Amino acid sequence: MVPKLGELWISTMLGMFVGAHGPGPVTIEEVEFDSLPELPVAAPLELGDPDEWTERQRIRLLAENTAAGLLDIEIDGWFPTTMLILTFRIRGMNSVCARSMSVFDRDGRPRLWQSAPTLMEWINLDIMEAGGLERLRKKEPGRFGYVWT
Repeated sequence: MVPKLGELWISTMLGMFVGAHGPGPVTIEEVEFDSLPELPVAAPLELGDPDEWTERQRIRLLAENTAAGLLDIEIDGWFPTTMLILTFRIRGMNSVCARSMSVFDRDGRPRLWQSAPTLMEWINLDIMEAGGLERLRKKEPGRFGYVWT
């Protein structure tokens, strides 16, 4: 339901549909996925300023993960499309690795780690499940000379 537009949007396995919302029966028509209206995204009130919250999380993640190989975290962009660019070292590799990840989901809610496993534990597990160090050693360095994982 998009109250501002007075529309009801329905997504099914068969397609995307929209109809006018109001009293009585709703008549719907099929639309293309690229027809979705632009909707503003608001951060949860408990976050406060989302850009300041992101900086506090960057500091927290560095403190929790530096001993495990995390080198730095750069913040790229602003709410709601904020990305973190992580640089880190993995035991057994000489190269500096990098990974980008979004800070917020599509609804503006945080996506960052708040508990176990730690960020670096998750990254290491993900790398091992995706072919391990052997696969990474075969990758050519990409942007900025990092091996992107």
